[in-house]
Amino acid sequence: MRMKIFCMVVLCACLFIACEKDNDDYEPVKPPVEEPEKPVEPEEPEKPDEPEKPEKPTTPPSTDNIINFKIGDLNMIVGSNVWNAVVYGDGKYVAVGESGYISYSDDGENWAAPQRLGTDSWTSVIYADGKFVIGGNWGKSATSPDGVNWTLGSSTMIGSCYSIVYVNGKFVAVGSSGINTSIDGVNWDTPKKIGKTWYSIIYENGMFVAVGSGGGLVTTSIDGVNWETPKKIGPNSYTYLYGVTYGNGKYVAVGSEGCVITSVDGINWNEPIVVGDGYWKGIIYGNGKFVVCGWSGYITSSSDGVTWTTPAQITDESENTVTETLNGICAVH
Repeated sequence: MRMKIFCMVVLCACLFIACEKDNDDYEPVKPPVEEPEKPVEPEEPEKPDEPEKPEKPTTPPSTDNIINFKIGDLNMIVGSNVWNAVVYGDGKYVAVGESGYISYSDDGENWAAPQRLGTDSWTSVIYADGKFVIGGNWGKSATSPDGVNWTLGSSTMIGSCYSIVYVNGKFVAVGSSGINTSIDGVNWDTPKKIGKTWYSIIYENGMFVAVGSGGGLVTTSIDGVNWETPKKIGPNSYTYLYGVTYGNGKYVAVGSEGCVITSVDGINWNEPIVVGDGYWKGIIYGNGKFVVCGWSGYITSSSDGVTWTTPAQITDESENTVTETLNGICAVH
């Protein structure tokens, strides 16, 4: 009897625990609640196209910056400020400069109103093979039979052309993308990348000599196509050589930091000397004299390329001291 009662108590206890567990696990089901849709943001109105900015008008440069001056019995014309180069050919002087401007003169004193050929700067000019040939930035070139009427070249030159020579039926140009050649000054071959930027080239004694940046590099060639490995002749790795000429049995190269370097063969160069404390941009030889022009209107001259006069600023026709950079120099004929 006692056993039956005990079993009944245990059974009831188990049923009670089971019911409590079921009550703990039970959660009422929540009815679904729909969230309101987010309002759609309005699209931003399209901005109207900005009007094209009109091209800024370019004022033609003054030909007063093409200056005549004289040292002893040597008369010269030099480009200053925006005029980059001057040349004489077929009874006419031609000057080229920034923003595509060109001018010409019959006597080297009275210049025609500058005309514009394109918008890029012209940086070099030569007269050869019965025509004027000019080179400029972005591989541009042009030719003219008279210095007045111009035709743009049909192919690209070197990046920016700084100097051109004509030898044995061939134009050879140097600049920022190397050296290249042309038979007619119109169609140019693919530039040959040599060294860095070349600023000046001449042909003397059966050999081309070019000078440039990168520590005052110099290179030579017999045919204008195949060039020797450039070598540094400047006083430091920052030297730029902007001009080179030949006279009195000697090559003379000039450049930054008053640097002047000479050579008797164009291959082996002497130690640089310093003339002034600025940079020299152009050099010519005439009437037994080297004449160099450069920064802030300064010039200097020498008969042997070694001993130079104290640099002095030139004056214009109105006796005003010139303070602009002198970029190119040409002897008066």
